Amino acid sequence: MKKYYFIKNNQKFGPFSLEEFLEKDFENDALIWFDGLSEWKKFSTFPDLVSQKFRNPPPVNHKKNYESKSTFNSKFIISIIILIIALVTFFFFFYPSFEARNKYDKSLDQFKRTGSISHEVFKELSDNNYPEAIFILGLYHFYKDDTINAKEMFEKARLVNNEIPSIFYLNLINGTSQSNPIDKNKLDKWSRSIEKTDWLNQIIAGSIYFSVKDGEKRLFIKKAKEYIELAANNGSVEAMDLLGISDFYDSDTLKTVYWLKKSAQLGYGNAMAGLAKRYFIISDLNEANKWLSLSIQNKSTYGYYLKGLVYKTKLGSNIDSAKYYFEIASKNKFDITPHHKFYKALANEGIKSIEKEKAEKIESEKKAKEALINNKAISKNSGMIECFYCGRVFNLKQGYTKNMNDCADSYNIAMGNLAIARYVSEIHYNFVYNSIKFGEWYCSRRCVHESGYCISSF
Repeated sequence: MKKYYFIKNNQKFGPFSLEEFLEKDFENDALIWFDGLSEWKKFSTFPDLVSQKFRNPPPVNHKKNYESKSTFNSKFIISIIILIIALVTFFFFFYPSFEARNKYDKSLDQFKRTGSISHEVFKELSDNNYPEAIFILGLYHFYKDDTINAKEMFEKARLVNNEIPSIFYLNLINGTSQSNPIDKNKLDKWSRSIEKTDWLNQIIAGSIYFSVKDGEKRLFIKKAKEYIELAANNGSVEAMDLLGISDFYDSDTLKTVYWLKKSAQLGYGNAMAGLAKRYFIISDLNEANKWLSLSIQNKSTYGYYLKGLVYKTKLGSNIDSAKYYFEIASKNKFDITPHHKFYKALANEGIKSIEKEKAEKIESEKKAKEALINNKAISKNSGMIECFYCGRVFNLKQGYTKNMNDCADSYNIAMGNLAIARYVSEIHYNFVYNSIKFGEWYCSRRCVHESGYCISSF
């Protein structure tokens, strides 16, 4: 068999068989050589080889090519149609669920970090039958004291997937939490199924265990503390606040302040007010006033109530300012945190006590004036007078010094009563305090100089 060679770019290639040789890439004027030649010659000098190398290709089968192209186009179009159907199916069936989950997770995280529920988001999700949102919407209405809507939501949630929590809140609404307690076996089974990151159900489990009233109370308080601590460690400001205001740590003030401060630093208004109260107790007024001001900036119902209480008990008994802040607390629409109802109730009690004190003061002044007139009349006839409150009898004829000493004694007795009243109740304390201030004026202006009348003791 002949072997063929060719030269390209001054380089020799070969040997090749005829078939291999003709397939190589070289020009017509390339030098070639094969057996039988005495020297290298141009490829173009061999017409038969040239014709074999550059012969025309076979005619194209257009019909077959068209069919192949048509088949490809059909497959491509079918693939596109299938893809479009898949995208449409995802959009209508899977994307809404994905979007709802995303909305729920974001709003739940906001609830965890602020203690407030986004009503609009959970209402929309609930209307679209998103099961977890139904229960939280029930919580929103419960916190707003809207028992009708809360009950409706909890009844729905009970049938979906929140049986134990829903029963607990339904019992609270119906006032049957003691007569119709949750089955302890069901409670334990449900609480053990709570995931480690499920802070909301951890708080609810802690609240349920804390509410149990039976011989195993200490055991249930321990469980309540365990679950609420889990929720706090998961970032729930409400759980941190609960650990700060409850008696889980007995007398461990450092622990309660730690949780209150952590919640307050995350922006939870109720915790700021709770922290302010702690600082008032230990007389750290700078820190107390700082956290109280921050709680009011956060529109905390507890903060408004505490500000009123401070005016009522610690700032010279400024009852008008106290009433002003109590009224803000009782009408606060911005705070929808879990315990705002409790502080609103306290604020309403504060308003009632102030109104009662004002009425009693008016009545006391009226009686005092009447007694003063009567005592003046008695003193003209007999020179003797009976103290309106303490019931002591003074002899005007004994003179200036005796009357002054009796007034001083009565005032000292009243101050002793004031010290005792501080530990009895705030209302009692304020009543005694106001009476002493009233009595001071009478002792200095009336008792000594005019009639011997004393109003400064009980």
